[in-house]
Order: sequence, then structure tokens, then C-alpha cells
Amino acid sequence: MNHASYCNHCHRPQSRCLCRLITPINNPFHVFILQHSKERHHPKGTAQLAHLCLAESTLICDKNFETALNTILSKCDPVLLYPEPAEQQPLSNLSPKTPVPQKTSSKAKKPALIVLDGTWKKANKIYHTHPMLHGLPRCHLDRYINQYTHRKSPSDQHLSTLEAICYGLQQLEDKHNIIQKTDYNPLLQAQQAMIEHWQQRVSQHQPETPSQ
Repeated sequence: MNHASYCNHCHRPQSRCLCRLITPINNPFHVFILQHSKERHHPKGTAQLAHLCLAESTLICDKNFETALNTILSKCDPVLLYPEPAEQQPLSNLSPKTPVPQKTSSKAKKPALIVLDGTWKKANKIYHTHPMLHGLPRCHLDRYINQYTHRKSPSDQHLSTLEAICYGLQQLEDKHNIIQKTDYNPLLQAQQAMIEHWQQRVSQHQPETPSQ
């Protein structure tokens, strides 16, 4: 691998560097992204872009899941975003809405969101091979718009990781009565710009149609 051709910040090839798309967003609730190893360098993956934009985010590779989950559970009160609506309730209805105190004691566990990064098959494997996830409150989204049609998915309910994070954080803010809502649209716009850049590169490398 020629490391000189990779960006030192986003760790992607220079041709797919995400740095120009980064828009800092101060999200009030931390999001932990548990990433399948095969997603780390996937050209169509969106988790890295979300991580780079969100001030409160942690991207964890699968070989470190157990240690990370122990740390998360010791400090946070996380909700696992997992798209099986028949088995759990929407995030916004997970529990009665209660305001989050402006100041919490150092021992108080803060709300957080855990998102699994991978195709549905990969995310399902992550869940079933890590029993620590099984005891977490599981929820799905009840309000969202699927704009990511760049990769195949089982249904419209299966969003990109970035979209799932945006809508999950929005609904977590609603759940905890956050008055000044965070604007996640710049993050969704960054995803769209990434898709357009990818499509442009693909079209440029398509072989010419032979003349008739």
C-alpha cells in the first residue's frame, strides 16, 4: 500500500478524500459507531464522514468491541439502534420524555446512541456475536427519509450509517426534550456531495461505447 497516496486525516485515498466535506456539528449526545472490519475502507461507506463531522462521536473497529463496550456501559446509558421494528419500539417512544439536566454529576450516566456500521448482514452478525449488546434497549427509527440509494439494501427502512446516525440523534434529542435542536442537514448534504463525487468518478472511468 502506498501510504503517500492516502490522506492523513480521513485515512482515505486522495482521490476519495473526505476532508473538503467535513462540517463540524456539535451534537449533544455521543454516538458510538461499531464498525465491521470490511467497512473500514469501503469506498461507499458513510461512517467515517459522520465521525469526522460530529464532535461527540467514537468510531470503533470490530476487534476492539468488547473493550469499548465495557467502557461505554460504565460511563453511558446507551440505546442501540437496530432496524427490527417488530421486536422493539421507536426511539422517540422508548421511555417517557424527560429533560436532560444542564449539569450532571460526574457519576451520572449520560444518554448515548450506538449504531452498527455495515450492511444488514454484517450488522446482524455484529449483534449476534457480541452478547453485551443483547441487554441494551433496542429501538428503531419512526421518522426518516432514505436518500442513500448508492448501495443495495433489503428495504427502504435500511438507511446508510450516516442517515441512521442523523435521524437517531434527532429523535434522541426529541426524547430528552432538548430545546435548541441540532441541525443535522449539513451532514446529510455532505453525504449527497460524497455520492455525487463518487458517481462522477465512476462515469469518468466507464469505457467508451464503441461507435456503430
